[in-house]
Amino acid sequence: IDFSLTGASPEVLKQAGLALEEVLASYQGVFNVTDNMPAAPDDLVFSLLPEAYAVGMTTKSIGDQLRSAMTGYRIQTHYDDQSTIEMTIQLAKDHRSHLSTLEHFPILTPSGEHVPLMSLVALTKQKNFDALPHLGSRLTLNVMAEVDETQGNTNKIVKAIMQDELPAIATQFGISYAMKGSRSMEEKNMFAEMRVALLAMLVVVYLILAWVSSSYLWPI
Repeated sequence: IDFSLTGASPEVLKQAGLALEEVLASYQGVFNVTDNMPAAPDDLVFSLLPEAYAVGMTTKSIGDQLRSAMTGYRIQTHYDDQSTIEMTIQLAKDHRSHLSTLEHFPILTPSGEHVPLMSLVALTKQKNFDALPHLGSRLTLNVMAEVDETQGNTNKIVKAIMQDELPAIATQFGISYAMKGSRSMEEKNMFAEMRVALLAMLVVVYLILAWVSSSYLWPI
């Protein structure tokens, strides 16, 4: 089973996807329910306080100091024959892995003073995603699941969800949806081919009967 959800922001799509995943998991025989927009660890976003502007700090100047402390700052490059050795300085690993480090992290101001980071910025958590899948130009979240055919019927499950739960989820989160499962697509293509074959067969039968009867009206 593969449902495609579109038409909203990543956060709203993820909420709609989780709601659909909960619905799928409630059906007997459905397992391995997942989506293609995994959540990443929360980002920490800082915004400047008035105190930061008062001492001449900017978002870039604070960001540069934090980046140097966490990822390393190159202080010297040593060349030895054909080898290049870069010397960097950064916070110890134990300090880099604890949020408490930020509470006392010293920021160097333009005047040469050291001021604690938390007196200059406000930190907020922001959810992020490892991937933002698109179909064409539209952000698209796919909710996928497998069905144990000995316990559940895929067609009945899909039909029930499409008639009942999905319209309610679409209305609640303001999204659109489509069925993208391989079986659904195969059946759709098969019925389309059958309609063409049926029409062609009727035309051939009509032509044969018209030739045999020497009448265009009688075969009808």
